[in-house]
Amino acid sequence: MKRSAALKKAIAAIKAGDKETARDFLLALLNEQPENEAAWLWLTNAVDGYEQKVKCLEQVLAINPANEKAKQGLIFLQKKHDKAARNTPATKPLNNRSKFPLIAISIIAIICFICCSVGVIGNIVSQTVSQPHTLAISTTAIATSIPTPSLALPQEIRSIDALQATSLPLPTPHLEAATPTPTRVVADTPTVTSTPLPISTPDIFQYASVVRVIDGDTIEVMIDSVEYTVRYILIDTPETHGEVEPFGAAAAEANRQLTEGKTVLLEKDVSETDRYGRLLRYVYVDDMMVNELLVQIGLAQVATYPPDVKYLDRILAAQNHAQDKELGMWGTRPIREPTATFTPIPPAAPLRTETNPVCNCGSNTYNCSDFSSHQSAQQCYEYCKSVGAGDVHDLDRDHDGDACEALH
Repeated sequence: MKRSAALKKAIAAIKAGDKETARDFLLALLNEQPENEAAWLWLTNAVDGYEQKVKCLEQVLAINPANEKAKQGLIFLQKKHDKAARNTPATKPLNNRSKFPLIAISIIAIICFICCSVGVIGNIVSQTVSQPHTLAISTTAIATSIPTPSLALPQEIRSIDALQATSLPLPTPHLEAATPTPTRVVADTPTVTSTPLPISTPDIFQYASVVRVIDGDTIEVMIDSVEYTVRYILIDTPETHGEVEPFGAAAAEANRQLTEGKTVLLEKDVSETDRYGRLLRYVYVDDMMVNELLVQIGLAQVATYPPDVKYLDRILAAQNHAQDKELGMWGTRPIREPTATFTPIPPAAPLRTETNPVCNCGSNTYNCSDFSSHQSAQQCYEYCKSVGAGDVHDLDRDHDGDACEALH
């Protein structure tokens, strides 16, 4: 069997949920090619247990220290491992009062055990005297009658540790001052899935590369060299195709600057796809949920399609925030849409733009007394409106468009 064919069969077995078959193919391939980066990375999805997965990812980084998938996978495993350790309940010490019943029960149990043991020994002795041949039971026969389980792995390799022990020594990477380091290209590099997560379905999480942003709530991604369309769960943004709706272009631009060209983490709820064949997912960038963020800044609103409602309360809270602050589409008066320089981030942090900002529009930071003139207050008010933050500082309390009128 060709090595490329073995890797393809292993990948197909992983996707079909047959980890044991995939592990056989991958270990056989790695026995011949211990530096096969793609095989080690796929083996992460075919083994069970935190330590074995970490060993596979560390082997990938030993071969190629610049492998981002392996780095992200290790971070993800460590976070989940630490979280599981924190959630393990500590054993509550017994107080003196609760110890006495346990001591009494233990003493009674020991007495009962001694009595039973004496009875059993007496019975054995009596049987031995009358029928001595009945004791001729071979311990070897007992041992051989119990089947010993074994892993269905290739003859040469029976474990991950054995595979690592038989691998060739890996060269220590170093950089020459005058010699550029060549880029390492690995064919059919897989993404690290969420097998180590404490969830019932191993395919809930997976990484993808965003190749195009279609609108505010739809993107196109690449997963294992296959292109998919992803529709964000629980949100709906204004239309940008056909009859263009207010804030549609702003939502699409915000989505583009958040995700385009980046590696994102996709999370499935219940449904795999919608009726149009689009993947239904929550999308994460740099530990931020894009679905929630677009709602939080007023460029999307909640749209429920059961049974995919896992984070409904969280998204509703983001919408309540946008409505309270009159952000984006929730403004009380017509608001000029954000320009192409808009880059949304959570309201708790300063809002960033590609140009120099007039003032901080990320949260309620200023009062009218913080401005030296009515002109500077008006400029800040209009700037925050233009980037979709609304009157975040509450400078126009009578909603007439004139900020800090007392400074006239």
